[in-house]
Amino acid sequence: AAARGRVVRIARADAWHHRSDAITSAAAFVGVAVAVWGPGLTGVPELVLADEIAAMLASGIIVVTALRLIRPSLLELLDASAHDLAERVAKTAAATPGVVRIEKAHARRAGRGVLVDMHLHVDGDLDVRTAHAIAGRAKAAVLAAHREVVHVLVHVEPDEPDPANEPDRTPPSGTP
Repeated sequence: AAARGRVVRIARADAWHHRSDAITSAAAFVGVAVAVWGPGLTGVPELVLADEIAAMLASGIIVVTALRLIRPSLLELLDASAHDLAERVAKTAAATPGVVRIEKAHARRAGRGVLVDMHLHVDGDLDVRTAHAIAGRAKAAVLAAHREVVHVLVHVEPDEPDPANEPDRTPPSGTP
């Protein structure tokens, strides 16, 4: 999958390269033609600047194309998060028996693969061995289901009620 993605990126880069070549060549042709024949045909001497304007337009097109092509590779180099994959990985791990919920899941590209970090919640009353076994099964499920994932780091958390979501059970002040 990673190799296929690289082939697609290379093909897309080639397509954009050819597209920008065609657009900049057309802009240069129009700019030179207007600069050469425009003043004589129209009597407007300022049309000699058309060549410079076409060159600036072509430069802008080249810059925009370069930014579009460099962005995916730059994000990969900067360890950008793969949010869509993180969501799919979290669903896979959450389906593992014993997993109560997934608190966090981060996936980031690294070379030809993807590294995943996740916080996995299990019953807080489980012993360490059982919780570790559940985490191992979740990790194995993620690696089996998502071929692009090359490493999974699982942090096990005891599942406890979130105090922010619990109703206030403290008695009102002034009651005995």
